Amino acid sequence: CNNIYSYAGSFGPFTLEQINDKNLISYVNGGLELFKKLSVRDKNSFEIIKSISGIDSEIVCDPVILYGFSHEQEMNSVKLPKRKYLLIYAYDNNMNSTEEVKNILDYAKKKELITVSVGFYHKWCDKCVDGDPIDILGYFKYAKYVVTDTFHGSVMSLITNANFVAKIRGNKNKLYDLLTRFNLT
Repeated sequence: CNNIYSYAGSFGPFTLEQINDKNLISYVNGGLELFKKLSVRDKNSFEIIKSISGIDSEIVCDPVILYGFSHEQEMNSVKLPKRKYLLIYAYDNNMNSTEEVKNILDYAKKKELITVSVGFYHKWCDKCVDGDPIDILGYFKYAKYVVTDTFHGSVMSLITNANFVAKIRGNKNKLYDLLTRFNLT
C-alpha cells in the first residue's frame, strides 16, 4: 500500500533508551518510513519518532475521548450495586499491596462506600464484576469515585466525568501525558 497513515499511535511504556538498548532503532525507523503521515497520542511517542526518524508527527486526541461514547453511556443495562461504590479499575496484579489496599479500603469506609472491581479480579473488593465495554462504562459513570492505575481507566473516567484518582506506574509515558493535557496532575 502506498498510503499508510496512523492515528493516535503510541509506544506505550517504551522509551527511546529501551529501543536503543535493544538495538531496535533501525527496525523501528524502517517501519516509520512506511507511513505517509503519523499521529500519536502522547509526547513520549512524538519524541521517539522525532529522534529516530526526524519525522514531525502530530499529537492528537485519544480516539475514545474524541468520540466520547455519550450515546453508549445511555445504553447501559447493567445491574449496578444498590449502595454507592468506589470503583477499582486496575490489572489483576496491580493494586494489591498491603498499603494500597489499606488506603483504598479506609477511604471507602470513611465515605461509606462499597468497593467494586470491574474487568479485573481483586479479592479484597466487596464485589468483582465483568462486563462488556458498555457495561464497564456504566460502572464508571455511576461510581462515586474511581481509583485506577491504567491509561484506559483514566480515559473512561474522563469521558464519564467521574471523580477519579490515577496512580502512575510503568505507564507514565502515556498516563502522565494524558493527565497533564487535561490539567489533572
